Order: sequence, then structure tokens, then C-alpha cells
Amino acid sequence: MKYKGGGIFKIGIDLPKGKFFYHFFFNNKFDSPKNDEQFVISKYDYQKKASFVLETEIFCPIQFSNKPHCISHIKDDIWEVRLITHQKWISHVALVEGTEEYPFSIAYTEKNVTFWFARLKFVKSEINFCIKFNGSNQTKYLHDNHKICDSPITEFLFTTPLEKRNDYLPFRVGYQVFPDRFHRIPEEKNSLNLVEWGGEPTYSSLFGGNIKGIISKLDYIAGLGFDFIFLNPIFFSKSYHRYDCIDYERIDPVLGDEADFNELIEKAHRLGLKVILDISLNHCSTDFFAFKDILENQAKSAYLNWFEIEQFPLFDETRHYYSSWHGYKDMPQFNFDEKEVQQYFMNVARYWPQKFNIDGWRLDVASEMPVSFIKEFVTSSRKVKPDLMIIGELWDNSLSDFVVDSGLDGITNFSLYLDSLIPFFQYESVSISNLVLSIMKVQSRNSFSVNQSSWNFLSNHDIARFYSIIKDKRKYSLAFTLIYGIFGTPIIYYGEENCMNGLADPDNRQCMEFESGETSDFVHETIKKLNRIKAAYENIFNFGSIAFPLVDNKNKVMIIQRSYAKDSIFLVFNFDDIDHQYLHPITYSANKEADASMVAKIKRYSAEIFFINEENGTFELL
Repeated sequence: MKYKGGGIFKIGIDLPKGKFFYHFFFNNKFDSPKNDEQFVISKYDYQKKASFVLETEIFCPIQFSNKPHCISHIKDDIWEVRLITHQKWISHVALVEGTEEYPFSIAYTEKNVTFWFARLKFVKSEINFCIKFNGSNQTKYLHDNHKICDSPITEFLFTTPLEKRNDYLPFRVGYQVFPDRFHRIPEEKNSLNLVEWGGEPTYSSLFGGNIKGIISKLDYIAGLGFDFIFLNPIFFSKSYHRYDCIDYERIDPVLGDEADFNELIEKAHRLGLKVILDISLNHCSTDFFAFKDILENQAKSAYLNWFEIEQFPLFDETRHYYSSWHGYKDMPQFNFDEKEVQQYFMNVARYWPQKFNIDGWRLDVASEMPVSFIKEFVTSSRKVKPDLMIIGELWDNSLSDFVVDSGLDGITNFSLYLDSLIPFFQYESVSISNLVLSIMKVQSRNSFSVNQSSWNFLSNHDIARFYSIIKDKRKYSLAFTLIYGIFGTPIIYYGEENCMNGLADPDNRQCMEFESGETSDFVHETIKKLNRIKAAYENIFNFGSIAFPLVDNKNKVMIIQRSYAKDSIFLVFNFDDIDHQYLHPITYSANKEADASMVAKIKRYSAEIFFINEENGTFELL
């Protein structure tokens, strides 16, 4: 390693195939890693322990593995196989099983990278196959373990068991509510010292948004066309954000009581709204009963093994001697190796769906907990309610094995936000073709079902509001249309429909203003229209393939094609400040020769959505 100046180091490493974690500690003490002298790093926090990950694999012209992110069950007897080629000479790809060949279609090509997919019908429980690829007068066959041969060889074939997932429609689109800042219905008996509603938020402001306030606005949320709401934590806590939980089986009295929450669930369900709760299992409050006992009894506490404690006393003038979430001493982290901790949270997992009939969980900082613990939490929750939706907060969606092994339905798709949406809409530093390339790369990392259930967003409580950071406000509604058009479950942060501003925390958690706040009729109507279309064409959006038949960097025009059976939805985007002509989507669906009658026009900074039946070539502008 060489120091290059300016805080930059350069390192060159010659690595064989595999995954390598590199750890850097200033004190050279690997067993008890510290990134400074202020706090202990949890053994579960891989992001703190590993500065970066290097992963290598043998170069192959075809990027394919015999795993769920490449072979996914879609619906009934339909399966999708996906792969990526990295050589321009490859012009055809097919799956070969016995004497049968199943050709692939191209989803997108950018320079020498091509994304392929095939929709296949299998009624068997296992397939044995290889991948045929050809072009430039040569034909090759990819087998297991990256073996490339001139013909299919039986002993080297891929073997894949075909295990179907339950045929169900994922949640369509959600609305995120931050309880303290959404709506407050004052009560005479409320003696809390609350900040005036709509004031400037701080890191400790308590505005007093409550469950009754949320109930009063369920008609509003349902009227926009959402089918679920996601509530940030509602459990008893010391803070307004409630990620420092004191009691996981008690509703925060500031929000209301169990009767209020039951009313919320019942009314939401009557309106067709499911309810997902946010829960922070990784860490709690220093007032949580087990940690409080340690504070009182020190080393004699019966709950000593519930947390990662380095020494006593727990504090001195400079630091604390227990693991806490990212060094915040008010949020001690649990020791998940402790059986009593596991059992406590399995009870919590069952308690809320059993007593209140909630519809799902969002697991805070899921990647900072053991996969075995998450799997057990998922299993315990679904013993009560088998169709419970469980989403894990992950800031890196390359952890496909983690998602599969944990049993999560999906993840918070921060990779899409950071790798695709921010460079294109905020910095305007990438072309449309690079935007699409990034989207395809992000969505190639997980299975079809995980992609479909994962949450696509423009804003949330952890990041700046998109309206504040998007460089060209005229593209704001186009960004919504994009996250609806690709794989995933769109989730709208409260106030986005009103173009609410707000940069980093706490500014991104301002109070919702229903009576006097500014609104944008155009954005409101765009979101209602997108929700209506997604509901009307559920099969296409929930089970359809994706392709990008037109990506025009010069004119800034793009088309997304979602297809299922003989039906397709085409989303046409114009990101330019002038109107443009383009070939009508029917030319892509019916494979017709283009003529003057098929030229269409799209206005600047706009999107159009078409439904096309590919069997008879009929179309409708939605």
C-alpha cells in the first residue's frame, strides 16, 4: 500500500477467484476491532469491520450462475432465466435441455454488455441444461463451473431443482408515514410539551403526530391509490423517531393506545390498505428493561449476555464500553448469540401479527444482524400469518445470498437510488444509456421475486427529499414514472405528492401540512394515474419481463417495455426540453416494418404509457 497524498492510498493485489474482506484497524487488534477510541464495534456490523470487499471470478464471456438471481420462478409453470454476455460477437443465446433449444431475447445492450432473458414453461421438478451461445461463425456451450465446450457434455451440465414460490401478487405501491410528523389530532387531556405543528424540526423536536391523526387521513391515502402504508416505528421510546425502543410490545403513549391502533388496522383493511411496521431489532434504548438492569446491577445483572459489553464501569469521561449502533451510546446493540435475546424477539415477531393483524415488517439495518437470526424472526412471524411481507433495510443490494438465506421478501433498494437515480436526476452526470445500464446491473443481482418485492423510492426518512435535490424540477414526475415502470414496489414518502422540500435529517422530516400546505395538482394526478395503471395491469407489472427497446441519448428519449403473455405496457419518456418524434411502440411489439404512419410525437419533459395486445396489434393510450 502506498500513500498518494490527500488522504488517498493505493494498493495492488493479485487475487485468485473468490471473495475477500479487507479489514483496517489503527490499533492492530483484530479480535476487538475499533475504528477509534470512542466506541466498541459490534461483531455483527460488517460495514464497520470491513472497509471494503474485493470479489473476483474467472472471466467468462457469459455471466451466469445456477442461483435464484439467474433462474427464477415467475408464476404457475413459468420460469425466467437471465444472463449477461460480455462479448460483441455473441449474437444468439439459447438454453439447451436434451434435444430442446429455448432461445433468449435481448433486454438491453450497451457496448459489449448484453442482458438476455428467456421465459420458459417447465412442469418438471428438475432441469439439466447448458447454455449455447454463437456468432461470428462459432458456437460454444457453457456448462457448470465456467466450463466452455464445443458441444453439450452430459457430466458437466447445470442441474437445477425447480422449486415454485407461492403464486401471489406482491404489494403494489406503498405510502410511508413518519408518525410524529404526519398528522396530529389534539386531545384535551394531552399535557405533553409539544412543538408547534409546522415549526422548524430539530434532532429532538416532538410534534406529537399520532395514530388518530393517521386514521383521519387513511381516506386520503387510499384515495391516491395506494394499497399499503409503511409506518416508521410506533413502539414506546424516548425519542420522536422511536428507533431507540424501550418496550417492543407497547405502543408509544404519545401516539395513542391499543384501541387506537386496532382502529387504524381495521379501517385500513376496510379501505384495502395493508399496514407494515418498522422495527429496529439491532439496537434499543438504554431504558430497555434488560439494559436498565445492567446499569443498575452492573456485572451482577442477569441480562449481562444480552449485550456486547467490554468492561465495567460502562462509562467514563471519554467513552462507553459496550457495543452501540454506529457509536450512539443511547442505542446499545443486542448480542444475538444469546438464546434469551432470540426468544424475546421471536415472541415479538408473533405478538403484533397475532394481536393486531399487521401485514408486514420492515427490518431496520437488516444487514447488521446475523442471517440466522433474521431467518428465525421471519419464520416466527409467518407461523402466525403466512403471507406476511418482510422487507430488510439494505444499502447494498449485492448481498443476494443474504436475502435468499434470510427468507426476506425484498429489500430497500438503495442501490437503485444511489447508483442509478442520483447520478441521472441529481448530478445529471450520466447518459440515458448509462442510466439503463445501471438499472439492469442493479436488478441482475437478485431474483425476480426479490426485485419485485423490493422497495423503489425517491425519498425517505434517511435521505434528502428528492424534490430538493433533483437538478431539473421538470423531471420530478418522470422520476416517479420510472420507478413505477421497472421491477419493484414503489413507495412514496409522505409529502412527496405535494413536492415537499427538505434536505438532510432533520429537515427531511418536516410536518405534513394538509390544510395550508402547498400542493402540486400535476404530481398528485401523476401518482394517482400511475397507481391506477399499476392496479389495472397487475399481471404485467407483477410478473412481466422488462426490456428497453429504445434508448436514444441524442434526443433523450427512452422506452421501457413490460410484457406478460401477449400483453405489454410501454412507457415512453422524453427527458429533453424539446418535443421529439419516435417510432410508435407498436413497431416493437408486432415487429412491423416502420413506415411514416408509425411515427409518434412526445412532448418535452413528459411520459406516455401505452397498453398493447401483441396478438392482434391493438393499442390504447393510458
